[in-house]
Amino acid sequence: MQTPVSPQHTKANWQKAISLAKLEERTKAIVKLDGKQILVLLSEGKIYAFNNRCPHEGFPLAEGTLSEGCILTCNWHSWRFNLEDGETLVGGDTLRHYPHDIRDGDIWLDVSDPPPEALRAKALAGLREAFDEHDYERIARELARFERADGDPLEALTHALEWAMDGLEFGTTHAQAAAPDWLALRSTIAAGDATDRLIPVVEIIGHLSWDVLMQKGPFLIPADEAEQFDADVFEQAIEDENEPLALAQARAGLRAGGGQLLRAPLERASLRHYQNFGHSVIYLDKAYELAGILGGRADAALLLPLVRSLCQTAREDLIPEFRAYGPALAAWDGTGMDAPDPGSFRGKGVDAALKLVRASSGRRQALY
Repeated sequence: MQTPVSPQHTKANWQKAISLAKLEERTKAIVKLDGKQILVLLSEGKIYAFNNRCPHEGFPLAEGTLSEGCILTCNWHSWRFNLEDGETLVGGDTLRHYPHDIRDGDIWLDVSDPPPEALRAKALAGLREAFDEHDYERIARELARFERADGDPLEALTHALEWAMDGLEFGTTHAQAAAPDWLALRSTIAAGDATDRLIPVVEIIGHLSWDVLMQKGPFLIPADEAEQFDADVFEQAIEDENEPLALAQARAGLRAGGGQLLRAPLERASLRHYQNFGHSVIYLDKAYELAGILGGRADAALLLPLVRSLCQTAREDLIPEFRAYGPALAAWDGTGMDAPDPGSFRGKGVDAALKLVRASSGRRQALY
């Protein structure tokens, strides 16, 4: 009656839990071994051992209901677990089971933990499920499990950025752009508390998950890569709204020199028009700020959606209300010394307001 040790466990740690006679008398018992609270259950002639705390919100499963087929229901939120194969039938997070053996009339349990890399892989798999369903609370739980297994939450964030790439029809959203500021809070306000430090990362991943879910993709980013990166071709492809060519050039640039090789043409492309009501420039700046925080490991996940965004975004300088922007930008020479009075902007249209601003091109601080 021995349950084999999982191959993921590097070294067994067998400990005596309870006598078989006592379990047959009670049918269930809670034992505490090696810092774990384990429910040992006898049902239909079989022994099961698993965490007593529901992986959802910790309600004791000893208070649950066992039904035919060894289905255990947590009576707090009705999560259901198949004790035969360990599958979670209703809910999300998996319930940990423990191998058992009977020795001289006693039940022994292997309470050894899987190696950290196995725990991290499992947490990432759970995080992906939660991401796809926008299960915000599970995102938080799986991220906490990942960190507890010596994982870097920023690595999990990198994965989330990659998962979002093919789910955003129009590329970059506020989720990526706000991320550096969330992470700034992580290093300042939440610096002293491990739990609080996870909150900003949960917020970013949750925002990405929501944006992907609402857009009902996928919208696959092509895998094609140009043979050679050409900054002029890349920039012109964005100007022509030729997304496949721009993305192929971007991939070639990432391979040849990383994200920094793309920066100058992306800056020119984002400044060529007044587009997306100024968001394009902000998205560009924040993408590179976040790329720096993540050490370059998310360059593709950040910059390919940005290229898609630049190819698809509205160019407001081409409509009458904003058509004066291009000429005003071209005429900006940094020599104007006439700082306008704030009141002089009242009642002015866009064209007239831009002329007032341009008149102070050499006194920008006074203009502010």
